[in-house]
Amino acid sequence: MTDTVYEGFAENESRFALCQIEGEKVIGVGVFDAFEDAAHIISIRVIEEYRGECDRRILSSIVDICNNLGCEGIYFEIYDEDDQEFWAPILVFEGFINEQTTEFYQIPMLEIYENTIIEKARISSHVISLKDAPARALHSYGNQLIKKEEYDKFFESDYDTGSSSVYLNEDGDITACLLMRDLGPKEGFYVDYVNTSGCKDKTALIQLFKYTISKIRNYYDIETAYGYALDINNVTGTIIKKIFPGSEVIDHCNVYVHL
Repeated sequence: MTDTVYEGFAENESRFALCQIEGEKVIGVGVFDAFEDAAHIISIRVIEEYRGECDRRILSSIVDICNNLGCEGIYFEIYDEDDQEFWAPILVFEGFINEQTTEFYQIPMLEIYENTIIEKARISSHVISLKDAPARALHSYGNQLIKKEEYDKFFESDYDTGSSSVYLNEDGDITACLLMRDLGPKEGFYVDYVNTSGCKDKTALIQLFKYTISKIRNYYDIETAYGYALDINNVTGTIIKKIFPGSEVIDHCNVYVHL
């Protein structure tokens, strides 16, 4: 179990772990978050010699638990490197459908630090860190994203709030955001979500990128670290390729859902 998954139990009252036991031996563990509106399977890990049927039993048990809790949907993200070919038939057998497949981008840190497009941009006073955003504005914006079914993880606690950025309009409402996680100085960072669809300022996206980069500059190792991002809304990828032409697709995220 990774540190991030483990810390989730302390920070998230809706996180559960399900163990598969053979005799006195734990042979598999499934970790998932179950909320009123939806459940998210974080990971399923099984000892190699028990792979297959044990994975299916854990998945099936998670589905049963989430259905009994009244979750409206159960989501499971599988990357190619996590063996999409292994999981696909199991998920389909248990009633999951492949809702979306998105590209996973890797951006060289040198291109992030030394980017002529971003260097020319100016940051207005409307752009601030997620940490400094008013609680009322955060609550309102997060609920809007959930209601519109655009993004349901806005209220997660493990974003880098000092480097993630938001755009406040004249009324003090959030109309755009860039949310990222720190993976470590040698590894890089991961952009979870970018949204400027509700912002009238056409330069908001560049401003958000510049603000975030100004906060992380020189923290990440230029030779070993990368920026990572998913093309969540089929827009992010186009933007990344335009601003960071040296970026490349290194993986795919397959989102499965059980309704």
